[in-house]
Amino acid sequence: MYPHPPPPLPTCDYYIGIKRNEITPTRHFDNRLRICRPFLATMDELDKKMMKPLTQDFIEGCRKEYIPIGMKTKMKKSVCKTYNYATHVVSHILPVVSTIRNYKFKSFLINDIIAGLTVSFMQLPQGMGYAIVADLPIQTGLFMGFFPAVCYFIFGSSKHLSYGPIVVISLMFGSLMEIRFKSTEIILDSANHSEVSTLSTSSSETIFLSEEAYAKERLMFAAAITIISGITQLVMSICRIGALIKLLSSSIVSGFSAAIGFIVAINQLKNIIGVSIPRHSGFLSVPKTLFALCVQIPNCHYPELLLSLVSIITIYTVKSQINERFRHRLRIPVPIDLIIVIIITPISHALKLKENYNFKVVGHVPAGLSTPILPDISYANDYISDSISIGIVAFVYSISVCLIISRKEGYEVDANQELFAYGLTTMAVSCFGCYTPSGAISRSSVLVGCGAKSQVGGFVSGLSLLVMIFFAGPLLKSLPICVLSCIIIVALIKMMLEILSFPKIWRTCKSDGVAWLATFLAVLLISVDLGLLIGVVVGIISIIVRTYRVKAVPLGVLSNTNIFLDKDKYPSVTIPPGVVVVSFPSPIYYINADIFREEIDKRIKNMKGINVYPNDQMEETSQPKVIIDCSGITFIDGMGAITLKQLYMDYKTKDSSCFFSNVNEKVISVLKASKVFNTLKYAMYLTTYDAMMAAASETTDNTHL
Repeated sequence: MYPHPPPPLPTCDYYIGIKRNEITPTRHFDNRLRICRPFLATMDELDKKMMKPLTQDFIEGCRKEYIPIGMKTKMKKSVCKTYNYATHVVSHILPVVSTIRNYKFKSFLINDIIAGLTVSFMQLPQGMGYAIVADLPIQTGLFMGFFPAVCYFIFGSSKHLSYGPIVVISLMFGSLMEIRFKSTEIILDSANHSEVSTLSTSSSETIFLSEEAYAKERLMFAAAITIISGITQLVMSICRIGALIKLLSSSIVSGFSAAIGFIVAINQLKNIIGVSIPRHSGFLSVPKTLFALCVQIPNCHYPELLLSLVSIITIYTVKSQINERFRHRLRIPVPIDLIIVIIITPISHALKLKENYNFKVVGHVPAGLSTPILPDISYANDYISDSISIGIVAFVYSISVCLIISRKEGYEVDANQELFAYGLTTMAVSCFGCYTPSGAISRSSVLVGCGAKSQVGGFVSGLSLLVMIFFAGPLLKSLPICVLSCIIIVALIKMMLEILSFPKIWRTCKSDGVAWLATFLAVLLISVDLGLLIGVVVGIISIIVRTYRVKAVPLGVLSNTNIFLDKDKYPSVTIPPGVVVVSFPSPIYYINADIFREEIDKRIKNMKGINVYPNDQMEETSQPKVIIDCSGITFIDGMGAITLKQLYMDYKTKDSSCFFSNVNEKVISVLKASKVFNTLKYAMYLTTYDAMMAAASETTDNTHL
């Protein structure tokens, strides 16, 4: 029994009338047509029936397929639709849901485990070295290998991004730490015989802190910077401005990377030669650091220098001659960084390098995780702009790595989704003694090379670091700091070699070369964040200059064709007498509108028409007819529309004509919005050849658009 009686079936003539578009169906019969599937499912069958009289048996067959939709069915469909939408939203916010749902354990798990373990072996010494660059405790580098990897596994969508510490962000944190705690000194409080420190603030008073409180102060400051940078990334994601990455050309990124490599390497030289120098920041910090190193060369600590040279040569040789040369044969690269740490640490402990030879060592590294803290933004009130810069730079580096690897591996990455993941991850790790993480190209390349299939590879590397945090930390007490500096310097060699790409960039495009050089020098001599900003500004200015300095191109038609070529490059092309064809390969907007008009007038003044049809006798006119090929004009603004109208009206008043060809839809829409289209529409043609024929025959009655 149906909950309500079915509506009467339409007649055969009704169906035939609808098929032949002779009858407009009512809503009542529309529903019947939708559910009479045997009648309407296959058009071939329907056409066959149209050729024969429709019988009542066929109509009865349609009746059997009619099942009225009851309340239960409607509720089921509504629930299914709601479930699908909720699943889509959850998968968008938490990509780990779709990762686990689609994970193929048999074919993916082994590769992900091998890749994750390899990255963890690589990240253990690098993380400690980056913590030194960031001027934070050694254990912070270990935490940076666990918390960001696990959080990104939950929120991230890239299959091969290794999210954790990188040298650029570490350097920016180290600079802020130096500025914030520049005048801090550890002194001995004679009253209670305990170490205390004095902290200079923006005010004139001096605050006395215990050593533990001083360390907590530094971590709270780092947490405040981190959460502000995470909020910046989250707001950028909400505002859908992930396309900001497009402002950074490859030349800017190359110059930025080269400068960062040199800055970090120069700052690590003090540990290599075993001297102490003041840390400089701000304008001309790199030359000041180099000068201080040169002054301290006579005081070089030769045992540390010797160990550093041996370590650098060993690490570089294995990476370049074994890992790089035999990367297609090796299932996993040789973890030479970890091997060096494992070999040198017990030797340092046995020989007592700190006591007997005055080596600087890592010292006590507490085992286990730190107590979660709640970041307080007030600790970074004076560093809001620096925190925002760190968030933007971290996003730029991460999304660059994502795009490089995703294009290589054949999957897509949404910049705004990734930005959302970065923001949530950064805000989460700020509570666990970490600083702003980012994507590392070296570790991500290792994940790809080891055959990682999903985000599980990064998750495995994080779990491996967790084990090392609990058990390996105390064992690293005797590790010389110079070894960590050697690991960092070798890892930076590829970044520093980016300087070799400058000659090629300069030869390819001078404006890109200028942007590269401006970014490199600004980062090297001023600061990291301002240097990147200067590079972006120079890149934008170079684009504007290129559109400002565009020159109009005279065109001519190739004989017996409708192909137009540059008349300066192909002198054999011709045009009818009294006609000038000019192309302007640039947008027309308020900056270059005057240049456009000047270039058109200049070309018209310099050109002379050549008759393409020798038998035709065309009278020379004092003012030639002008055809503007608009194929290179990608867009215009209001000023550009007015300029086109003025050009048209000026030639009209001179008893001449101006035609426009190959005008795209964006330009036409602006012309219509600015009320210029009605003036120019009879002078517009689909092709330049049509415009030339109209100009030659003086046929301007109808538009060809």
